[in-house]
Amino acid sequence: RTLEPRREMSFTPVTAAEISEEFRAELGRVQQTRALSEDAAEFRSYLVQQGVAEEVVKVLLGLLSADDGARPDDGRAFLKAYFDTKQLDPFVATSAKVNWDDLLDTNDDLKAKHEQLGADVEELEDILRGLQLDKWGPQLSALAAAHGGSGEGGEAELFDARALLVAAQTAAVEKAVAAGARPPSPENRPPAADAPPAEPVPCSIETLQEWALAEFDEVATGGAVESSLGIFVRALRPQALHFEAETVAAGLSAEGAAGVAAAEAEAAAVRAARLLARARAKLAAAEEPATEPEPGADEGAAE
Repeated sequence: RTLEPRREMSFTPVTAAEISEEFRAELGRVQQTRALSEDAAEFRSYLVQQGVAEEVVKVLLGLLSADDGARPDDGRAFLKAYFDTKQLDPFVATSAKVNWDDLLDTNDDLKAKHEQLGADVEELEDILRGLQLDKWGPQLSALAAAHGGSGEGGEAELFDARALLVAAQTAAVEKAVAAGARPPSPENRPPAADAPPAEPVPCSIETLQEWALAEFDEVATGGAVESSLGIFVRALRPQALHFEAETVAAGLSAEGAAGVAAAEAEAAAVRAARLLARARAKLAAAEEPATEPEPGADEGAAE
């Protein structure tokens, strides 16, 4: 068989002037990416000169050439145990070794303690809420009973949240007029006298308690500690029955006391509106029909 003669390859050399600027820029980026920094190059040289790289390569090659049955099940533990037996340089030996197993155990312990502390905080908050409701109980029961509450033994079970709102709005208007202040905003005013009666909005004592815990706290007034629930109840009183002893003790003039009463009454109307919204939301949630599973959903789950 006759072999064909080898063909000579010809090419035209490229001059520097013919290289595009884009190619030059890309070549520079590649060279910068591949080039090691001065510190990295020095460290690599150190690893080679001190035999560290050779030692690591020997261990890895030993694992590679070992039979499958002779290879350790836990390669990480094998390497850790192997290098722990070697005598380290004094500079490295003085550095604290990190025991990852101990760190993981400590992390698990801290997580468990965090969860326990969170549970303890929730329990203490429940106790605090219970104590607060015990203190506010008589005021809340009287508030509910005064606005359509009914129940056995004088304990109000349900009351009309809308009646409470109307009472707060009426007090806000009366006290604004008495103080010569601007009337409350329209949403804080009671319905017109000729307006048709609105349907009552039943509200449970539990909803009333939830609202009280969200709205009120203990405040300092004139050197004494008073609950903001007490201020709310006081704001619902007629102007003629407004507190006088507290006004004198605070050093307020009649005009100043009237202005304070008007501000408290308008704030009470806002809070009563939030209670009405909460009661309506509870009713809407109770009236929602329970969602029934789609036909065949149980069969699909069983499969």
